[in-house]
Amino acid sequence: MISGIERAKEKWRDARGTSLTESLFRDLHFAVRSLRKNLGFTAAAILTLALGIGANTAIFSVIENKLLHPVPWKDPQRILGLWEVDPGTKQPRLVVSPANFLDWRAQTLGSAFEYVAAWNFTYVNLRGGDQPEQVEALAVTADYFRLLGFEAGLGRTFVMGDDQPGHPHTVILSHDFWRRRFGSESSLIGQTLQINGDACAVIGILPANFHIFRVLGHEIELYVPLQLDAAHLNRAENSVMAYARLKKEVSLARAQSHMDAIYRGLAQEYPATNAGLGTRLIPLPQQWTVGVRQTLLLLLAAVCVVLLIGCSNVAGLLLARGAARHREIAVRIALGAGRFRLIRQFQTECLLLAFGGGAAGLLLAYGTLTLLNRTRTLSSVEDFRLDAPVLAFALGISVLSSVIFGVVPALQCSQISPAGSLNASARTLIGSTRGQRLRNSQIVVEVALAMVLLVGASLVLQSALRLELMNRGVNVKNVLTMQVWLPQKRYADGRAVGRFYQQVLARIRMLPGVESASAANFPPLAVQSTGVHFTTEEHPPSVGPSPNAPFAKVSVITPDYLKTMGIPLLAGRDFSEQDADENRGVVIISEATARRFWPGRDAIGSQLWPNFPKVHNFYEIESGNRPLAVVGVVGDIRQDGTADPAGLPQIYVPYQQNPSAIMSLLVRTERNPLDWVSAVRSQVWSIDKEQPVWNVRTMDDVVAETFSLQSAMAKLISIFAATALMLASVGIYGVISFSVTQRVHEIGLRMALGAENHEVFRMVIGQGLWLALVGLAIGAGSALILTRVMSGFSHLLYGVGASDPLTFVAVSVALSGVAVIACYLPARRAMRVDPMVALRYE
Repeated sequence: MISGIERAKEKWRDARGTSLTESLFRDLHFAVRSLRKNLGFTAAAILTLALGIGANTAIFSVIENKLLHPVPWKDPQRILGLWEVDPGTKQPRLVVSPANFLDWRAQTLGSAFEYVAAWNFTYVNLRGGDQPEQVEALAVTADYFRLLGFEAGLGRTFVMGDDQPGHPHTVILSHDFWRRRFGSESSLIGQTLQINGDACAVIGILPANFHIFRVLGHEIELYVPLQLDAAHLNRAENSVMAYARLKKEVSLARAQSHMDAIYRGLAQEYPATNAGLGTRLIPLPQQWTVGVRQTLLLLLAAVCVVLLIGCSNVAGLLLARGAARHREIAVRIALGAGRFRLIRQFQTECLLLAFGGGAAGLLLAYGTLTLLNRTRTLSSVEDFRLDAPVLAFALGISVLSSVIFGVVPALQCSQISPAGSLNASARTLIGSTRGQRLRNSQIVVEVALAMVLLVGASLVLQSALRLELMNRGVNVKNVLTMQVWLPQKRYADGRAVGRFYQQVLARIRMLPGVESASAANFPPLAVQSTGVHFTTEEHPPSVGPSPNAPFAKVSVITPDYLKTMGIPLLAGRDFSEQDADENRGVVIISEATARRFWPGRDAIGSQLWPNFPKVHNFYEIESGNRPLAVVGVVGDIRQDGTADPAGLPQIYVPYQQNPSAIMSLLVRTERNPLDWVSAVRSQVWSIDKEQPVWNVRTMDDVVAETFSLQSAMAKLISIFAATALMLASVGIYGVISFSVTQRVHEIGLRMALGAENHEVFRMVIGQGLWLALVGLAIGAGSALILTRVMSGFSHLLYGVGASDPLTFVAVSVALSGVAVIACYLPARRAMRVDPMVALRYE
């Protein structure tokens, strides 16, 4: 009776089948046991996948940060950058006229825009403590923080009236600065700080999650009101940046039309400065991704290639493992396992491998992002991190990887014939012609992908090396630079500024080991934002140069600047301290400027008319809108290695006639310049003990920072290319080694029939090399397409053609060599095959 009941139960179970959950659990349990039995295979597969998944996750975090969500503020698509279109170049410029800003803020606020705010970057001197400190700051109008969608963490942000001229001075601190400088002291609200000699009341502390762009790798630490006095603004001076938050019911096109109408009115009212001037509204996410989109997508393509090669390797491992498991698979088929059941089991194992690779890849990605955040290789508003979207991407790419590397081996293994596979002497499907074609295709694909990545990496690396070794027209070795910003409250006019630098430089020159010392408003090769329109004596302006006049970069320098920076004086003379007393203005021009505007004749004694503003950096300048006599011609400086050698015209003006609140001290020393930091800082404090010195670095560091994008791209792509090359070589070795194992009987038979060892060696090497050559041919064609795309990346390629034949030849030779080396060990093993052992079971 009992046996009948049990038989009924068993019959009922067979009829209803097992639940899907139970079946999947059994698959999972079996997959875990199977992978634990072969830990070597499991570790190799997980590590291979970790390289590809980790690299993709890290780069996706960068892309998510800089492309998908570059602006970490509320409704960023409604935040617009307000640009003015220069009538001469027809190009939009970020820096706008504060007088124009006040006019169109009054006409658009409430109708097109919810908030409108202007801002500019500044440095402030903060007194207190053991040493004065220079702090990065933003001067902003009252609506700035409301426009971005932030309120203060403690206290309040600016309100209407704080940015009005004559209002008591106030300041807002960033959360990190508050914690670093004041130990998170909550009672700081209401207290005063001495900033640029003024007592400023602390009215607010920003929340910890508020972040804004960095300047030279440093966070903005203080925010002060930008007080614009319409009665004293020069409409021709462009000195502020502007944002606006679009009203929800107003479209971008409507707001643009409104701004165009306003500028037409300004052109009629102020034709001297606004004739032809236009405006352009650019959503902030679009504005912030200019120049980085192509670079990051290129990096993403590179890591995708690494992942594909890794998946190909794991697929090869699975095919080899399938060959070893052909008896197990045949038994399962003989016992009734269907093809779908087998495929599901294999895919479960692949998913486990992919999740293991994904977990290890997250560790690799975390380390990579930590390094990027620490070195600021790719600057960003917020740190790169493994947030929810990035983790979701890692999960998705892990699942996708399991499909990529698992589907073909699963399909092949599920087609094994039980009858043939249970015969010990029969060849399995994995060793059949179809299986051999799959393995051969693996080599071809991996070599082709490695070829594409190596060509691209080689071009970028060559470009970075050429930029590093190029002759820039200056000698940056053993030069120390540090910046000084003189507050207007204590240095009220240009003469006071001139006396300060004259005294400081005289003292620095007397230091032992100092060969020369000078100062400039911008160190050579650093980011330079000062420029001016000018005309020459052939077309002297009636009232200043027109906006269509040529544009030149301007450097304010002291005597000995040319000597300190190793810039050759080709004609005329250097500036001297006596230039401050001359009745006429003087200027030094670059060789390219002389060749362009005074071709075929001596430029010394010629004149040019710059359109300097009457006031710059708080101080009235003497060179404004009067002719400057050319007293010297100097060698060209390659400010931007990716541009043509001449670039924009370059002119130099003396600091006595063009005082600048901010200057960089430049000190050439006989050895490591960092050994003189304390001595130089002491000389500054001997003149003004309250004057901070900051941004201390060598000129080598300045150059490295200027070309950091090219250098970072070269390093990252080179790492990815090296990883791809390693994976490809391992893949070639694995396929050829497995092929030798499968062909032991054939090799033994050949040797029994008289084949020599060297012939067997050549056969194995030839097989791998032939497949590699096919892959090289396919990869070369694909690389040519890639280089056509890269040719448009002017910031990535310098001094090397996008289709450089030497690069293609060198990469092909290198990959061929790697293929030969990868085939060498299997070929040596094939030579040692004993014919009698190979034929024993036949």
